[in-house]
Amino acid sequence: VDPPPHTKAYFEDHLLFLKNYYAKISAGNLQLSAEVFPELDDQAYQLEQPMTHYNPNRTPDENNAGLARLFQDAILQADEDLAIDFSRYQSFIVFHAGVGKDVDLGFDETPQDIPSLFITSDFLLKYLDIPAVEVDNGSAQVSNGIIAPETESQAGIELGLNGILTANFASQLGWLDLFSPLTRRSGVGRFDLMDVGLFNGDGLLPALPSAWTRINAGWETPLNISY
Repeated sequence: VDPPPHTKAYFEDHLLFLKNYYAKISAGNLQLSAEVFPELDDQAYQLEQPMTHYNPNRTPDENNAGLARLFQDAILQADEDLAIDFSRYQSFIVFHAGVGKDVDLGFDETPQDIPSLFITSDFLLKYLDIPAVEVDNGSAQVSNGIIAPETESQAGIELGLNGILTANFASQLGWLDLFSPLTRRSGVGRFDLMDVGLFNGDGLLPALPSAWTRINAGWETPLNISY
């Protein structure tokens, strides 16, 4: 699942899935377009720090601070690319090398993998003391965005990237998780994108949002029935 090479075209294909998924479930109300940088097919931005700098695998606050730094460093590194005009975009995704730390397999041989999440302005303010990352010589700001992995497949498990990408973009839209963020216990299970339904079809075919989620998004009108 999601075999190499993980070039620009690979990420463009996943973003095409994201576009088609939301066009379908929103009945055309949400239309996405996306671009992938760097512009060359086999290039990537390089950060100075190793992965362990961004997930020290210590306390939750230390780990979260590392994720905030990863988002900031990646955006600032991309800002050095003059081909990017940040003011043109409403959403940002940082794809990092390696596997996402998103599935509990029991014994974790790589505990410093990067977990996937939606970074908010409040998150940046708490861990970096800034509400946004300034770009384009201060003329634009990136106040939120998604951290996602290159792949979810690893030794012993094959998972597609579609589900984790789709669910994190739902957080960008303001949708609520339908599992407990404290205990990680499932709520509605595989019946909703915002629970473990993101991994339906081995992560290739994430669940639709439930009726409750679609109603809250304004994409469905509830029919009230009284007896």
